[in-house]
Amino acid sequence: MINAERTRLMTRLAAFEEREGKDALEIADYYRRDYIGAQVLKGMVCGTLAFAIVLVLYVFYNIEDLMQAVFTMDLMLFARDILLVYLGFIIVYGIVCYLFATFQYDRKRKRMKGYLGDMKELYHSYKTPGDSKKR
Repeated sequence: MINAERTRLMTRLAAFEEREGKDALEIADYYRRDYIGAQVLKGMVCGTLAFAIVLVLYVFYNIEDLMQAVFTMDLMLFARDILLVYLGFIIVYGIVCYLFATFQYDRKRKRMKGYLGDMKELYHSYKTPGDSKKR
């Protein structure tokens, strides 16, 4: 005989695995600190690449002005200004990545706890004495 409660639990578990299973199950392999650190590191690398692309686009857009001013401007001061802008950008971007990764980890961990609770409930439903078929 089919147990309706078990069927509902199995359907809910299968739907979770189909929708968000990969992302949520990925978190189970990480401690909070490790997951957030990895996400921030990925964000910093991507942020550095994005900054470099924007810098190259800026140089290409203003190439004529830069070529005329290259002999009269202080290149060390120009490089220092670019470095300061980069550091400001990467610090703000790193903080945003940290906050986003923390939020994402907590949300996925909460969903994962619900999933594990459903798994335990399903497991215990097979051990109840009222069933005709014990495992």
